[in-house]
Amino acid sequence: MGVGEGRYDVLINAWYNQERTLIGQFSATYLVNRIRLLKREGEAFAYARQADLYPYTIAVVRDYAYSPEFDSDERLNKPQQVREGVTFVEPPLGENSLHILVSLKHPEHKKIVARFEKAIATMKADGSYARLMRQHGF
Repeated sequence: MGVGEGRYDVLINAWYNQERTLIGQFSATYLVNRIRLLKREGEAFAYARQADLYPYTIAVVRDYAYSPEFDSDERLNKPQQVREGVTFVEPPLGENSLHILVSLKHPEHKKIVARFEKAIATMKADGSYARLMRQHGF
């Protein structure tokens, strides 16, 4: 809302959707967020498609955007409690490209996006982007 109103110039971690193009200009993708399930440590569990999850109780984070399919599936039993002793499950529920979103109300929104994309391209070319990803476990 702050980007749309022009109170904020840049949102640094925006997931792309068509509606947001009315309030801001997106950069190209610079990261990908994976939305993952967790399982109790030491338990065998796997799934291939969302319907495989119907028999299970799934703890979710309140007000978090998972994926439209997951969020709207009323057959999934999604309690709000957080559980301890969990580990990641493959495959991810979804992946969302990550962008900066620059307010269209900022007079230099195109220039800001272009400079950001140039900086990311330079970092990828000189290897500093990959080093940062490795340094932080990505």
